[in-house]
Amino acid sequence: MGSEKFFIYSLIVSIVFHLGVLAGAGMLFPLAQCLSPEPLDLNLVEMSEQKDRGILPEIRLIGEEKRIVPLQQQSDLNQESSVPQIANDPAAQFSDKQTELKSSDEQAMFRYQDMVRQKIEASRRYPEQARLRRQEGVVDIAFEISKDGAAKNIRVMRSCAIAMLDSEALATIQRASPFSAFPKEITQDFITIYVAIVFSLD
Repeated sequence: MGSEKFFIYSLIVSIVFHLGVLAGAGMLFPLAQCLSPEPLDLNLVEMSEQKDRGILPEIRLIGEEKRIVPLQQQSDLNQESSVPQIANDPAAQFSDKQTELKSSDEQAMFRYQDMVRQKIEASRRYPEQARLRRQEGVVDIAFEISKDGAAKNIRVMRSCAIAMLDSEALATIQRASPFSAFPKEITQDFITIYVAIVFSLD
């Protein structure tokens, strides 16, 4: 009889003990949830980093930038503005031919300059130290492109008074070189390009 009572008491103590452990765990789980930090939203972190990151420098061609007129539109404009000429007039035909060649050469030059600007834009960087220091400025650069597309005589025409930005502006042109070889319409041995590299964090 005594052993049966001891067995019953042991069973009851064991059940109570396990219930207490389970109840305690149930109480601690919500508490642990309250104490643990909220999981980070990686998308928000990435967006925040992108917002704080300085934008890339802007590349501007210095000088008059003429809009490239599509060939079909250019032909229509020439037809609208043309004055009737005397048929078989050699002087008039020569003048028209010269104007057409000049326009074609100019368009080729504008297209080439635009290609150069786009390649420089692809090589842009903002120095990390300058970004952290909130340093900004505009650096005017001049350089020559030879027929084969190599950039030479790269130089600072106007400094922004921040050596790090001046050096980065020169390095940008060096990274972009070489450019494409001249098209047949460009007959010069070299052309000089002037660009303004704008470092701005706004």
